[in-house]
Amino acid sequence: MGQQRIVSIVRIWFRFLIAGTLIGAILSLGFSFLARPSYASHVTLLVTTLPSASGINFSDVEMTQALAPTFADLATTTPVLQRVIAATGLPTDPDRLALAVTTRVPAGTGLLEVTVLNADAKVSARLANAIAGELEDYPTNGLHDQPSALKVALVVVDPATVPTSSQGPGTPLRIGLGAAIALFLSVGFVLFVEILRAERQAAPRNRLVPDVPEAPPPSARTSARGPART
Repeated sequence: MGQQRIVSIVRIWFRFLIAGTLIGAILSLGFSFLARPSYASHVTLLVTTLPSASGINFSDVEMTQALAPTFADLATTTPVLQRVIAATGLPTDPDRLALAVTTRVPAGTGLLEVTVLNADAKVSARLANAIAGELEDYPTNGLHDQPSALKVALVVVDPATVPTSSQGPGTPLRIGLGAAIALFLSVGFVLFVEILRAERQAAPRNRLVPDVPEAPPPSARTSARGPART
């Protein structure tokens, strides 16, 4: 396909390409208004040993690092989340809340990061801090008001604050992505139609051109005449 042919196709389909791009941008804008924003609040806790007369040794550090993943799993258990719901008074249940909570333990540390997603920025921060508070109380109160035998403590080192921006791409980026995807699909449709059109135009020409038999080689013509006379 030559350059002139490409320019001609663009001129023919220019309005269609522009309309398709605008439709994609408008749909993305509508989706941005309809989609509920999601806010993420983060809280960080430190798993540490209780103070003792002998101080902290290497085995104590290893113990805290080994227990951090256990406390991360504990943050999403039903008893902990039930206490969080009761403390915050939010209309939800442990199963739904567990889907909004994620935890992470950085490798080689005794840190525990808890992240809570919610459509309300203030609610996400309240839930994250409430979960951290329940984890802080666990070594003392346990899950059923029974003191834990673990000689460790959880301390909040970075409490959750109210997030100011939602998760995911912003509205301008969504509009740009929607327009780009719509333009890509429009160009693909145009190429498909033009290829079909070119094949249909070439088919009648091929039928009109007669099949010309190939001329036999000179050796074949000589053998057909017979041997040459001397």
